[in-house]
Amino acid sequence: MSVTYGEQMLARAETRRRGRAVRKRLVLLIPGVSAVLWSTADLIAARHARLDAAGAGVIRMFIDHIQPLVWSVAFVLLPLIAALGRQALVAGAGLALLAGPVMTPALFGAGGWKPWQIAAVGGITVLVVGAAFERVRNDY
Repeated sequence: MSVTYGEQMLARAETRRRGRAVRKRLVLLIPGVSAVLWSTADLIAARHARLDAAGAGVIRMFIDHIQPLVWSVAFVLLPLIAALGRQALVAGAGLALLAGPVMTPALFGAGGWKPWQIAAVGGITVLVVGAAFERVRNDY
């Protein structure tokens, strides 16, 4: 079966379009990762101050610092990276938004997510979900 010239041109155009989409998502990776890591550091610092004031021991502090770190990496950072990868995983962006600004303060207390971090992850989620819908052209 031979491929026509038109099919070759369409395949090249599709490859270019996918390449541009991947580059756009990779540009979003830096602010997304920095917002997640910054909020995790803020949360750990706030928990440290509360634990230090309560007179917690070294083991208790270690465990209470590891819990939000593992949570943030497993349920916020990795799904966000998966949502911005080559094969965009739209559910990853939704999970990052739900697990990050919504569930993290409920599980670990106040002190983590600032409004700009919520806006960064929310904006990335909106862009990833919006890009997942295929554009439809109506010729009326």
